[in-house]
Amino acid sequence: MLINTVIIFLRDILPLCVLLCYLKVLFNHISYSPRSLFLALLAIVCCVIALLKGAPSISSLFDGAGVEVVSSSLLMLFAIGLFISLISGQITIIKYAVIVAVVSLASLKLAGFFHYLTVSVNSVGSLQQFLLACFLGFGITLSFAVLWLFVLNELKAKGYRVLLGALFASFVAGHLAEVSDLLSQVDLIDAGSTAFVLENWLSDKSEYGRVLSAIMGYESSPTFAFVITYTVSLVIMLIAFFKSNLALRSSEDSND
Repeated sequence: MLINTVIIFLRDILPLCVLLCYLKVLFNHISYSPRSLFLALLAIVCCVIALLKGAPSISSLFDGAGVEVVSSSLLMLFAIGLFISLISGQITIIKYAVIVAVVSLASLKLAGFFHYLTVSVNSVGSLQQFLLACFLGFGITLSFAVLWLFVLNELKAKGYRVLLGALFASFVAGHLAEVSDLLSQVDLIDAGSTAFVLENWLSDKSEYGRVLSAIMGYESSPTFAFVITYTVSLVIMLIAFFKSNLALRSSEDSND
């Protein structure tokens, strides 16, 4: 129970914290009104409820592949939103693109997180042990998020925009590459064979593997489809980042 709960926090909550860290560092010139934040939060709540309550209906869609298709769609919306936020020069478009990205990823991750909590509460033997596990998972996740925010701020302050852009691009690419795994599970695409195996070095099911998965999409046994999707997404996001004003802004901020 304890280890499983910590891993769920790392799987579902840590990526959201990492996303917020990137938004804080890279998009700190964008401000949102309380009304916009409230509407975004409301959209997340509605989407999470719809995903949880409508799970049986969603599962029956697309010949039983509904969950995978919907999850893939949300991940693609997340990546597209961040991509548009990089290439657009208009503040209004950037704001809406970022909101779409946050709502998409948050809805998907929180739906999985609350589903686990619901199942755990109904089957847990000790409520005290469950609360302890949640407290530990939240503490570890929050601690890492604070550390990651510090690292990103230091990279920006010292002008390491290449490394900052690479980390951001790998974060987006890692989540978008999950689409290949989801669609291959229901035979909508052929993922191919395993490209390489790092299981003996670091399993992606371990705590450290989950952390690397959250920040850069690490998989210990990726398929060729995953590797190709990851690589293409990484290159596209890198190009978008260095063509955008964010790279210039990071450099200017480091010189102030």
